[in-house]
Amino acid sequence: MNGYQPPSLGQALKIASAHHQEMTSGATPSAGAYVAATLSAIAYAVFGAGLVPILSVFREMALTDAMEWDSPDPGILTSLMMFGGVMVGATVAFGAVHGAKDVFVGINLSTGSGLLGTAVGMLIARGGWSPEAYVPGTGPLWMDVAHWAPIWLPGVLGGLGVVLLVLAARRISSNAARGQEAQQLKQAGHQTTGKVLTASFTNTWVFGKPVFDVTVGFMAPQGPVQTSGRLTLPPMMAPNPGLPVLVTYNPHDLSKVFLELDPTAQPMWAPGLIPD
Repeated sequence: MNGYQPPSLGQALKIASAHHQEMTSGATPSAGAYVAATLSAIAYAVFGAGLVPILSVFREMALTDAMEWDSPDPGILTSLMMFGGVMVGATVAFGAVHGAKDVFVGINLSTGSGLLGTAVGMLIARGGWSPEAYVPGTGPLWMDVAHWAPIWLPGVLGGLGVVLLVLAARRISSNAARGQEAQQLKQAGHQTTGKVLTASFTNTWVFGKPVFDVTVGFMAPQGPVQTSGRLTLPPMMAPNPGLPVLVTYNPHDLSKVFLELDPTAQPMWAPGLIPD
């Protein structure tokens, strides 16, 4: 029996309720995503280098009297470096987000590479900071903060960038492990067709596609089974009760279940399932 049928009274005694261990498709970033992140870091490094002369002017204004300001005009080249770096970096970073195939990975990968690139650019251009005669500890705390800006500012930006890149790397590793588990399940498990029993919108969208928490019923050798998981569906499709779902499961461990939309499923829409 491939389709799910409501259990009889006798079968109901054998129902196993299995909350499936969610497995993604194991989507890992494409090579293009890594290239885009690298190019974004380089572009933001140019931005960081152009930012130093601007920040140096404000630093001098904070540490010296107005009559003693002598920082050179940053010039048009600095402006071009800043705006050009941001425009190119942000544009390329969008490619990294799209190529990551995972919103969490994409945002952390693009943002982390941008922050790290900015920090590297500031360190490369560290000679652009104007020397100051201010002696740390002789003025208010904010003056000490301004004095040490050439050190702590790239340090903070670089540190945040590294943290975000580590988070992205951990998520990529986790996705790859789940993807490998799902692939093994597809190769060695049993596949049948189940039907959506209940569904609720998670208020989450993945690249414009709504994500739903669903309960799916299917028939296993042990009897009828209900399992829960998540489905990401096309924009104009919602998991109405009865929507067919491909279920791949381990017959020896019903907690190992992989759900995916049946390619033969017809578009269905449930008014009110996704709030306006």
